Amino acid sequence: RGPNFCNSSWPFVEAKVLDLEPYMLKYWANIYADTGKLSLWQHEWSKHGTCAAQLPQLDNEHKYFSQGLVWVVQYALEKGLAQYGIVPSSSNTYTNDQIFAALTALFNTDPIVDCVYDKDNGRQLLSQIKLCFNKDLKLVSCLPTLRNAASQPQARGNCPPHGIHYPDVVSNNGALFRVNHEGPAAAGGGQERRGGQCSTVLCQALFAVSA
Repeated sequence: RGPNFCNSSWPFVEAKVLDLEPYMLKYWANIYADTGKLSLWQHEWSKHGTCAAQLPQLDNEHKYFSQGLVWVVQYALEKGLAQYGIVPSSSNTYTNDQIFAALTALFNTDPIVDCVYDKDNGRQLLSQIKLCFNKDLKLVSCLPTLRNAASQPQARGNCPPHGIHYPDVVSNNGALFRVNHEGPAAAGGGQERRGGQCSTVLCQALFAVSA
């Protein structure tokens, strides 16, 4: 995992990704209270993007966030988990083993699953599912040094063994963010699509399932 924060002199510039913002707001939105719209993207770029930029295929903000959106579509975590009976719910809970087993079956590799504690409601919430890629942007195990990751749950992330909530609604300063049940094609047609053209990798990925 890592490296992180590779270039403090390279701040995130919103103007570089304006054409991506409708998709970023839908699939990569900031849900943290008391922070602005750009804060998550600024953090992602500063921590991860400035390091990924060492690769030609990710060497600017537009390439970095475009690739992230392509992976959102390609790996479709919500749909994949649903195949194994793990769906967003206000009441159901899941075990660490259930979630990890579903993900390893889907992707044939070891992810990392993190949770965050909701102190207001006393619940452990599924927070992040991390998939790892090599410098060729190929999916690889996040736990390459472990012979049997399933037997070492502490290395798979910080979630507890039981009682993990997968929320269907998250609130941020009065705004409700719902898990998208419609799939990536529901992102809507941009000017490129409406004009009958789909020249970018991102456009092709977002509309592949509706072709």
